[in-house]
Amino acid sequence: MIPVARGPEPVALRKERRVRLSRAILAKQQGQSVEFAGYDTMKQQLVKALNHKCCYCEMMLRKEGKPIEHFRPKAG
Repeated sequence: MIPVARGPEPVALRKERRVRLSRAILAKQQGQSVEFAGYDTMKQQLVKALNHKCCYCEMMLRKEGKPIEHFRPKAG
């Protein structure tokens, strides 16, 4: 597994988090579904930090897509 050194939170991510988190809280309070998105803010920096490799298996990432996945399943 490729270790990733986490530095300070980038300003762009902080702005996205503020906006999206407040919208998610409001939607949840109103009984609406919550969709989390906005990962594009960090994709390029993360891919660069991982040297264009998957952090788990270290295979080279494809140029198209470059998905951000989760260590644990999203559903539950």
